[in-house]
Amino acid sequence: MVVLGILALLVSTLGVRKTLIVKRVNVENRFYDKLEADSVYQLSQNVKDIERILNMPLELEGSSKKIT
Repeated sequence: MVVLGILALLVSTLGVRKTLIVKRVNVENRFYDKLEADSVYQLSQNVKDIERILNMPLELEGSSKKIT
């Protein structure tokens, strides 16, 4: 009976340990998923800014011509 009790305690302890590990991994994955989404959004904003700057017309000094 004592052996069964110790075995049950061991199995339940291993189950709790496995649950905590899975929970920690899920939290880390959510962090990295959010970080990736934020990075992709920031990169797209940067590309839009670069395209806007490159498409701005430039005026040469002393000239009425605009260069795109």
